[in-house]
Amino acid sequence: MISILTVEYVTNMPMTFIVTSTAILFPLIWSVTKKRTETLREEFKTFCAALAKNSNNEVVLFISAGLLGSALKNTWIMQEFQSILNQIYDASYLFFMLAIIMIILVFTFIGVHQVVIVTALLIQMRPETMGTSSVVLALLFMLSWSISAVLSPVNPLNLIVSHMINRAGIISGARYNGLYLFFMTIIGCLYIYVLHLFMDGVI
Repeated sequence: MISILTVEYVTNMPMTFIVTSTAILFPLIWSVTKKRTETLREEFKTFCAALAKNSNNEVVLFISAGLLGSALKNTWIMQEFQSILNQIYDASYLFFMLAIIMIILVFTFIGVHQVVIVTALLIQMRPETMGTSSVVLALLFMLSWSISAVLSPVNPLNLIVSHMINRAGIISGARYNGLYLFFMTIIGCLYIYVLHLFMDGVI
Protein backbone atom coordinates (compact mmCIF):
# COMPACT_ATOMS: atom_id res chain seq x y z
CA MET A 1 0.00 0.00 0.00
CA ILE A 2 2.82 2.41 0.84
CA SER A 3 4.55 1.75 -2.47
CA ILE A 4 1.32 2.14 -4.44
CA LEU A 5 0.36 5.42 -2.75
CA THR A 6 3.92 6.75 -3.04
CA VAL A 7 4.14 5.98 -6.78
CA GLU A 8 0.70 7.52 -7.35
CA TYR A 9 1.70 10.69 -5.48
CA VAL A 10 5.07 11.04 -7.24
CA THR A 11 4.10 10.07 -10.80
CA ASN A 12 0.40 11.03 -10.86
CA MET A 13 -0.27 7.94 -13.00
CA PRO A 14 -3.68 6.22 -13.00
CA MET A 15 -4.22 4.03 -9.93
CA THR A 16 -5.39 1.07 -12.05
CA PHE A 17 -2.11 1.04 -13.96
CA ILE A 18 -0.08 1.32 -10.75
CA VAL A 19 -1.94 -1.52 -9.02
CA THR A 20 -1.62 -3.77 -12.08
CA SER A 21 2.09 -3.02 -12.45
CA THR A 22 2.68 -3.63 -8.74
CA ALA A 23 0.84 -6.94 -8.89
CA ILE A 24 3.26 -8.03 -11.64
CA LEU A 25 6.48 -6.54 -10.28
CA PHE A 26 6.25 -7.71 -6.68
CA PRO A 27 6.09 -11.45 -7.53
CA LEU A 28 8.96 -10.96 -9.98
CA ILE A 29 11.10 -9.25 -7.35
CA TRP A 30 10.17 -11.90 -4.78
CA SER A 31 11.03 -14.80 -7.10
CA VAL A 32 14.39 -13.27 -8.04
CA THR A 33 15.43 -12.40 -4.48
CA LYS A 34 14.30 -15.80 -3.17
CA LYS A 35 15.71 -17.60 -6.23
CA ARG A 36 12.38 -19.26 -6.91
CA THR A 37 11.74 -18.25 -10.50
CA GLU A 38 10.65 -21.80 -11.36
CA THR A 39 7.89 -21.61 -8.75
CA LEU A 40 6.72 -18.30 -10.21
CA ARG A 41 6.72 -19.79 -13.71
CA GLU A 42 4.54 -22.72 -12.60
CA GLU A 43 2.14 -20.43 -10.76
CA PHE A 44 1.90 -18.19 -13.81
CA LYS A 45 1.03 -21.15 -16.03
CA THR A 46 -1.67 -22.26 -13.57
CA PHE A 47 -3.05 -18.74 -13.40
CA CYS A 48 -3.23 -18.39 -17.19
CA ALA A 49 -4.92 -21.78 -17.53
CA ALA A 50 -7.64 -20.87 -15.02
CA LEU A 51 -7.95 -17.22 -16.02
CA ALA A 52 -10.71 -17.53 -18.61
CA LYS A 53 -12.88 -19.85 -16.52
CA ASN A 54 -12.52 -18.03 -13.20
CA SER A 55 -12.83 -14.51 -14.54
CA ASN A 56 -16.06 -14.90 -16.50
CA ASN A 57 -18.29 -13.57 -13.71
CA GLU A 58 -16.09 -10.54 -13.03
CA VAL A 59 -15.75 -9.66 -16.72
CA VAL A 60 -19.50 -9.91 -17.31
CA LEU A 61 -20.24 -7.93 -14.13
CA PHE A 62 -18.02 -4.97 -14.98
CA ILE A 63 -18.94 -4.89 -18.67
CA SER A 64 -22.64 -5.03 -17.75
CA ALA A 65 -22.19 -2.30 -15.13
CA GLY A 66 -20.47 0.01 -17.61
CA LEU A 67 -23.05 -0.72 -20.30
CA LEU A 68 -25.96 -0.15 -17.93
CA GLY A 69 -24.41 3.04 -16.57
CA SER A 70 -23.95 4.40 -20.10
CA ALA A 71 -27.48 3.36 -21.10
CA LEU A 72 -28.99 5.11 -18.07
CA LYS A 73 -27.08 8.34 -18.65
CA ASN A 74 -29.41 11.30 -19.26
CA THR A 75 -32.54 9.13 -19.01
CA TRP A 76 -35.48 10.73 -17.22
CA ILE A 77 -35.05 8.63 -14.10
CA MET A 78 -31.35 9.53 -13.75
CA GLN A 79 -32.13 13.17 -14.44
CA GLU A 80 -34.71 13.02 -11.66
CA PHE A 81 -32.11 11.46 -9.37
CA GLN A 82 -29.64 14.19 -10.28
CA SER A 83 -32.21 16.95 -9.77
CA ILE A 84 -33.21 15.60 -6.34
CA LEU A 85 -29.59 15.13 -5.27
CA ASN A 86 -28.69 18.64 -6.44
CA GLN A 87 -31.55 20.07 -4.39
CA ILE A 88 -30.44 18.09 -1.34
CA TYR A 89 -26.84 19.21 -1.93
CA ASP A 90 -27.91 22.86 -2.05
CA ALA A 91 -29.93 22.45 1.15
CA SER A 92 -27.41 20.51 3.25
CA TYR A 93 -24.24 18.60 2.45
CA LEU A 94 -24.85 16.35 5.44
CA PHE A 95 -28.23 15.28 4.06
CA PHE A 96 -26.59 14.85 0.65
CA MET A 97 -24.09 12.38 2.13
CA LEU A 98 -26.85 10.44 3.87
CA ALA A 99 -28.92 10.40 0.66
CA ILE A 100 -26.04 8.88 -1.35
CA ILE A 101 -25.45 6.26 1.35
CA MET A 102 -29.15 5.34 1.51
CA ILE A 103 -29.55 5.12 -2.28
CA ILE A 104 -26.63 2.72 -2.66
CA LEU A 105 -27.73 0.76 0.42
CA VAL A 106 -31.31 0.35 -0.80
CA PHE A 107 -30.25 -0.83 -4.25
CA THR A 108 -27.75 -3.34 -2.85
CA PHE A 109 -30.44 -4.65 -0.50
CA ILE A 110 -32.62 -5.56 -3.47
CA GLY A 111 -29.75 -7.30 -5.24
CA VAL A 112 -28.19 -4.58 -7.42
CA HIS A 113 -24.40 -4.76 -7.11
CA GLN A 114 -22.62 -1.63 -5.91
CA VAL A 115 -20.60 -1.33 -9.09
CA VAL A 116 -23.84 -0.97 -11.09
CA ILE A 117 -25.50 1.78 -9.05
CA VAL A 118 -22.23 3.61 -8.34
CA THR A 119 -21.34 3.59 -12.05
CA ALA A 120 -24.80 4.87 -12.98
CA LEU A 121 -24.63 7.69 -10.42
CA LEU A 122 -21.05 8.69 -11.22
CA ILE A 123 -21.69 8.89 -14.95
CA GLN A 124 -24.69 11.15 -14.33
CA MET A 125 -23.21 13.36 -11.61
CA ARG A 126 -20.58 15.97 -12.46
CA PRO A 127 -18.63 17.33 -9.48
CA GLU A 128 -17.73 20.59 -11.22
CA THR A 129 -21.37 21.50 -11.88
CA MET A 130 -22.31 20.66 -8.31
CA GLY A 131 -19.54 22.79 -6.85
CA THR A 132 -17.75 19.91 -5.14
CA SER A 133 -14.42 18.21 -5.76
CA SER A 134 -14.06 14.77 -7.31
CA VAL A 135 -11.92 13.64 -4.35
CA VAL A 136 -14.67 14.37 -1.81
CA LEU A 137 -17.30 12.73 -4.00
CA ALA A 138 -15.10 9.66 -4.54
CA LEU A 139 -14.59 9.26 -0.78
CA LEU A 140 -18.34 9.50 -0.23
CA PHE A 141 -18.99 6.71 -2.74
CA MET A 142 -16.24 4.59 -1.20
CA LEU A 143 -17.81 4.99 2.25
CA SER A 144 -21.24 4.11 0.87
CA TRP A 145 -19.80 1.06 -0.90
CA SER A 146 -18.15 -0.17 2.32
CA ILE A 147 -21.33 0.22 4.38
CA SER A 148 -23.53 -1.53 1.82
CA ALA A 149 -20.99 -4.36 1.41
CA VAL A 150 -21.36 -5.20 5.10
CA LEU A 151 -25.10 -4.65 5.45
CA SER A 152 -26.50 -6.08 2.21
CA PRO A 153 -27.72 -9.67 2.69
CA VAL A 154 -27.15 -10.42 -1.01
CA ASN A 155 -23.58 -9.16 -1.13
CA PRO A 156 -21.24 -12.09 -2.02
CA LEU A 157 -18.93 -11.35 0.91
CA ASN A 158 -21.86 -11.26 3.32
CA LEU A 159 -23.25 -14.47 1.83
CA ILE A 160 -19.95 -16.27 2.46
CA VAL A 161 -19.74 -15.03 6.05
CA SER A 162 -23.38 -15.84 6.82
CA HIS A 163 -22.94 -19.34 5.37
CA MET A 164 -19.81 -19.92 7.47
CA ILE A 165 -21.54 -18.92 10.74
CA ASN A 166 -24.89 -20.43 9.70
CA ARG A 167 -26.83 -17.20 10.18
CA ALA A 168 -29.03 -15.10 7.92
CA GLY A 169 -27.27 -12.42 5.91
CA ILE A 170 -29.18 -9.56 7.52
CA ILE A 171 -28.23 -10.85 10.99
CA SER A 172 -24.54 -11.25 10.22
CA GLY A 173 -24.48 -7.84 8.57
CA ALA A 174 -26.61 -5.65 10.84
CA ARG A 175 -26.56 -7.33 14.24
CA TYR A 176 -22.94 -8.50 14.42
CA ASN A 177 -21.46 -5.47 12.66
CA GLY A 178 -24.02 -2.82 13.62
CA LEU A 179 -21.86 -1.02 16.18
CA TYR A 180 -18.87 -1.03 13.84
CA LEU A 181 -20.97 0.35 10.97
CA PHE A 182 -22.50 3.00 13.22
CA PHE A 183 -19.13 4.41 14.24
CA MET A 184 -17.67 3.97 10.75
CA THR A 185 -20.56 5.95 9.27
CA ILE A 186 -20.23 8.76 11.81
CA ILE A 187 -16.44 9.02 11.52
CA GLY A 188 -16.51 8.68 7.72
CA CYS A 189 -19.22 11.33 7.29
CA LEU A 190 -17.44 13.73 9.65
CA TYR A 191 -14.15 13.27 7.80
CA ILE A 192 -15.78 13.78 4.39
CA TYR A 193 -17.71 16.80 5.65
CA VAL A 194 -14.57 18.47 7.03
CA LEU A 195 -12.75 17.66 3.78
CA HIS A 196 -15.65 19.19 1.87
CA LEU A 197 -15.42 22.38 3.94
CA PHE A 198 -11.71 22.82 3.18
CA MET A 199 -11.38 21.44 -0.37
CA ASP A 200 -14.56 22.99 -1.76
CA GLY A 201 -13.80 26.42 -0.31
CA VAL A 202 -16.75 26.51 2.05
CA ILE A 203 -14.54 27.93 4.80
